[in-house]
Amino acid sequence: MRRYQAPRNNVLGLFCWHGAKEAPSQGKGEALLNQLALVRVDDRLIHGQVVVKWLRHLGCDQIWIVDDALADDRFMQNVFRLAAPAGVQVQVVAAYEGAHGIADALRRGKRVMVLVKTPQVAQKLLEQGLPFRELNVGGLAAGPATTRLYKSVSATDEQVASLLRIQQQGVRVFFQMVPEEPPAELRAVMSGKDTRYCVSEEGCKHDD
Repeated sequence: MRRYQAPRNNVLGLFCWHGAKEAPSQGKGEALLNQLALVRVDDRLIHGQVVVKWLRHLGCDQIWIVDDALADDRFMQNVFRLAAPAGVQVQVVAAYEGAHGIADALRRGKRVMVLVKTPQVAQKLLEQGLPFRELNVGGLAAGPATTRLYKSVSATDEQVASLLRIQQQGVRVFFQMVPEEPPAELRAVMSGKDTRYCVSEEGCKHDD
């Protein structure tokens, strides 16, 4: 498997204190990146599995939801904040400001879980320079244009393509609903699936 390399335009430089003239050392950047406990694709966002199990398992004190529609919906933001346990802050931002907002939270010493509804948003965060090493895919509902990949995960061609592009960047992509369940790697899950997708190191190809 390709070794993980942080994006060249990564936001590690934002991890230093405001006013600092130099970016933090790589060691400090790595330590702060470790505060990014989980980046998870789950189209239900905050629900029982996340609140009761993942938060307890990871010990996060902030949840960042990156979603354009929700960023403009104050009512639903309040609903999700009420669903979070006491002491856990919920921040909701649009995709274009996600990487910078999360980087600032990490700089302030927060232990963060990031939730997105689709793989495309996770890919956008990576492209913006948020250098996460792993992507957890927890739940994507079935629909008329989806293919079932794993248990409660069904994805469109576009969503699968995003997952594979993320994997190509050296990010570990895995399926896992809850912490006590053994993870399933994307590479293993895709083996034997639609032959339009290539999961080799050479890249992904689509036969149109």
